[in-house]
Amino acid sequence: MAKITRIDVPGVNVALAGLKAAIDDFDKALNGDDGIRPFAESLRGCWGDDETGEKFGKTYLQQEGDVLDTSQQTVVDLNKFVEDMKTIVEMFQELDATSAQYLEFQD
Repeated sequence: MAKITRIDVPGVNVALAGLKAAIDDFDKALNGDDGIRPFAESLRGCWGDDETGEKFGKTYLQQEGDVLDTSQQTVVDLNKFVEDMKTIVEMFQELDATSAQYLEFQD
């Protein structure tokens, strides 16, 4: 274990803001008005309703749903990661400030 632990708070905050922007962009690309989800929904049934089309549609819709659900969960999980990291940095700062006050009283 390291004797000294340092966190570049401004650097972490910049990185988290960049990650949040990327998450928002991905979410918009997935769910926005001209995103993947509405586009995929607009194509439903284009394969026809004959036997071959029905077989294709059943498999396609399952796989489409899996991909869209996994993509949406990625958005949720990454947003949680960003929020958790912000909390960790805040807690570290509070701990550091408390420790510094304790050291001041030792003189």
